Amino acid sequence: MLSDEAIVAETAFLRTLYKNAAAENIVPGASINIIFTNINFADGLNGWTTDYTDGSVYTEGTPEVSIAQGWNNTYFTLSQTVAEIPNGVYVIELNGLFRPAEDATSTLHAGQVSLNDNINFLMTPSEDSEGAAPTNSEECVAAFSAGRYMNYAAVEVTDATLTIGLSNPGTGLKNDWVAASGIKVYYMGNAEEASASLDKVLGGYVARAQTIINFVPTTDGDTYHAHPNFSAALKTKLTETISACGSASTGAEKIALVNTFSNLFKEVYACRNVYIEMIETAEEAVDVAGYLKEEGLMSEERYTEVLQLSNQAWNAFTDGTLSAEEAEALTKTLKEISEYNYIYKISTGDELIAFATKVNDGYVTAKAELTADIDMNGVTDFQPIGTEDKPFQGIFDGKGHRIKNLQIAAGDYAGFIGCVIGNATIRNLIFDSSCSISGHKYVGLVGGSNGEGTITMQCLGNEANITSTSTIAGGVFGSNHDSKSFIIIDKCYNTGNIQGIKHNGALAGWIGTKDLSSVTNCFNIGTVTGYEFLSSYLFRGSTPTMENIYSTTGEQGTIITPEAVTSGELAYLLGWGQELGKDAHPTPFSKWTVYKLDDGTYSNTDGTGIEKISEANATAESVI
Repeated sequence: MLSDEAIVAETAFLRTLYKNAAAENIVPGASINIIFTNINFADGLNGWTTDYTDGSVYTEGTPEVSIAQGWNNTYFTLSQTVAEIPNGVYVIELNGLFRPAEDATSTLHAGQVSLNDNINFLMTPSEDSEGAAPTNSEECVAAFSAGRYMNYAAVEVTDATLTIGLSNPGTGLKNDWVAASGIKVYYMGNAEEASASLDKVLGGYVARAQTIINFVPTTDGDTYHAHPNFSAALKTKLTETISACGSASTGAEKIALVNTFSNLFKEVYACRNVYIEMIETAEEAVDVAGYLKEEGLMSEERYTEVLQLSNQAWNAFTDGTLSAEEAEALTKTLKEISEYNYIYKISTGDELIAFATKVNDGYVTAKAELTADIDMNGVTDFQPIGTEDKPFQGIFDGKGHRIKNLQIAAGDYAGFIGCVIGNATIRNLIFDSSCSISGHKYVGLVGGSNGEGTITMQCLGNEANITSTSTIAGGVFGSNHDSKSFIIIDKCYNTGNIQGIKHNGALAGWIGTKDLSSVTNCFNIGTVTGYEFLSSYLFRGSTPTMENIYSTTGEQGTIITPEAVTSGELAYLLGWGQELGKDAHPTPFSKWTVYKLDDGTYSNTDGTGIEKISEANATAESVI
């Protein structure tokens, strides 16, 4: 009698034989669903290859109608490939929809069905007029069961291999939704044998193309991401291709039109993204130019030129007068302005407050360097640099200096640097023990991030007490909200006390779940209240790279004694400097080299009796 495992193996073997036999006997007009694995998601996503960023991919529905869904992804693909099939024309049909950004009225296309390299956009909710737009899986089951939201694509296979897929390359908006079910794939023979079936496929392409042509772009500076235009030349090509469908009579002509629609749809998607970047850059360039003019770094004439370039971008966006290549060229010119490398030199508290104001007023890519220690004694209303609405995206370089006597009280994203996104970099700074930070949630020297990018925190020392009245506080970094950012914490330390109700950490409250995040070459001797487990005493998050980490408490990294901190052992392990007998702990900026002597003790002399200052640690720049 066969075991359960043997029965499963035998069943799989017989199914493979059946699939191979079916593949060898494919005839024109036949469904080839049997040669795919779990094509209609009755067994979840088994047999499908998935790849996605953010959000989730899952199946849901009833035993009769199971729906594959990509929810809130910034990128999503679902595919399956079969090989050794007859060359010829293949057609896919399915019930499916794409809803951009929870907007059931929008016809902004991004979700796709594909056969090899050919794509067709999935219908948006308002393109079906047979009933209310579905808002959840249950309503999708009802709509799809009624035959609504039918989508088609076709391809001519020439290498005996076919890949079917669903995807959302992304709109840049939140809460996109792809839902699909009822997939059927047919082999239709050569182009002439497929001619009649291609009429229905072309009907689907024509409907999508007409919707794209009718799409109304925005002229509102706040909503251009959701309503982007594309080049008028592409609209003309779409119109010409629609017209050509009326005279196409042969299968070869029809499959050629399918290929043309597919390529044009890809160009439309790409051009829309270029147009969005053009306007983003134009808006940033105007902000930067305004600040540079105020600082006397840009003439009135040059500022006028920038405004003219911005107007050119907006006119092109509204009228579609630029090709994608021309829009990219204008964007490059605007970027040279928006990325102007002016660095604010800060030596006083007033200058620091002025810089915070500039960032929070909208100059979020600004760069600054400290040229001296900053004493903020008497300042009671300092606002964190970077807000939830206008996150900091620039560079703040403390050049090894200290912030002193600064008490910060804020709400969410409370920190010296408040909220960050993009490629924000904060480095070479000590926030000393005369300072303090208190806030609601997401609290730290850097409060937290709320968008995509790589946040780099390097050579930072927090010696201040950090207090959260709610959740997620850390000495160096508060929270990577929704795990959208890659977090890099390197050569940083915490000696302050971290207090809060829950989910707090000595170095960071929440690193997030990005695999490429890292915490390296750091130490902690501060205390934490409201931590989750000793195994997450330093930070919470899923498997970031963690190397050369030391703490007097917890179970992350290497646990050290207080004596190791003062004796020079910790400085030696980290490769940092410390003036032994004077400095309570090492810093990455200290000029004093620590040597390990033959007897196992540590000293600022190398055995010759001469104290040495480390050139490697003499300046903040040299350790970056």
